[in-house]
Amino acid sequence: MLDDSFRFSGKVLVLVPSVLLAFFAACSVPPATVHYDRAVEAFEQGRLKEAYGHSQAALTESPDDRKIQRFAERMRTVALLDEARARVISGKEYEGLSLLARVLTNHPENSVALLWQQKAKDQIAMRMLLRGQEAVADSEPERALESFQEVLGLRPGDEVALRGLKEVRAIYDMRREFADDHDRSALLARRDGDWERVLYHADATLESDPAHERATYFAGVAARQVARKRRAWADQLAAERRFAAAGREMLEVVALLDKLRNVENNPVAAASDDLFQWIPEGQRIAKTWLDEAAAAEAMTDAQLAIAGKRFDQATEALDRAAALSTYELVAINDLRGQILDARRDERYSEAQFFELGYDYKEALEVYRALAKDDPAGSATQKVETLTQLFVDVEKAYDEGRIAERNGKTDEAMSAYRRVLSLHPRYEDTAKRLAALAAAALAAGSADR
Repeated sequence: MLDDSFRFSGKVLVLVPSVLLAFFAACSVPPATVHYDRAVEAFEQGRLKEAYGHSQAALTESPDDRKIQRFAERMRTVALLDEARARVISGKEYEGLSLLARVLTNHPENSVALLWQQKAKDQIAMRMLLRGQEAVADSEPERALESFQEVLGLRPGDEVALRGLKEVRAIYDMRREFADDHDRSALLARRDGDWERVLYHADATLESDPAHERATYFAGVAARQVARKRRAWADQLAAERRFAAAGREMLEVVALLDKLRNVENNPVAAASDDLFQWIPEGQRIAKTWLDEAAAAEAMTDAQLAIAGKRFDQATEALDRAAALSTYELVAINDLRGQILDARRDERYSEAQFFELGYDYKEALEVYRALAKDDPAGSATQKVETLTQLFVDVEKAYDEGRIAERNGKTDEAMSAYRRVLSLHPRYEDTAKRLAALAAAALAAGSADR
């Protein structure tokens, strides 16, 4: 069996002759042929990208082989057509057209490429027709014109697109008529010196005809006149302390001037025109006035809170007002004083309530706190009166206790009565007086 084996280092390696033949045959096949065969196999099984890749690899290995050249070109065309078809189906028609153009450059008569090229153009045209018709319905002739022209670029002579262009012309004709009407109205308003009306009609003219020269001129002149007039009116509103209306008016003036500056787009005018230079100042003034209006609202909230004895809320509202206001600081301080007075009055009423209930100790504590804050107020007198009352009460109570311990019932009872006349709820005076009265009554009954 030596013809089916050979010895190597004392060991026998057995090889099947057919395997050896296949191995050496594979080693003898050029790489270009291997890639070509694999490309053919992948193409027949519908794996187009794989087929294209192997065909290009084969062409790289054998660039002069005519058979491989033709096959590689065919695979390139098939791959481009397949990718273009996928793009068109997914709605990316322009990308598909770009791929198809690469095919048609080398193969102008390729029927598949021509078919998908037409399909892509038809899809774009249908979408643009719909877009143009919607634009006509919305009176947007610029967008409609762009859409219909794109359709005609893809499908020259398209009847729907041509009808759409007629509708666009009708819109433009109507706009010109509309612009002419407003232009005449602007002339009349200028004659009457009504710059608000001039501005309105000039703007309406420019909406229909943005290139209208006279309307452009009128809009610029009128905007400046209106801005000056409305700025003066805002100043008047502020002088009447109608800050919310003044702030809003001033913001409208600023917006009007800013729009005019952007429309004119003239750096020289923007740097030299006093109205344009005033825009930042107008913004600052508007903010000041609107802050003042917000401060006024906060002050109203504070007054309502004071009336409802919600003093913490009132203080918070006044803090907001003080942070916003420039002109009402005196009034804000007055309201702070009202809060202090109201708090003091509430505490004074509390002390009086304690007095009515004979809770003289609690009343005295409140009066002392009030007297500390306002030494010249009536609380100081109350402190003196109640302090003296406690001196008198304690003196009479001590006299009663001493008399009671010494068996002097009448003196003790008299002292306790003086205590109760001054302080009906002092310590245990009422109990002691009742006990002495009961004891005296019992002693009198025993004597009889």
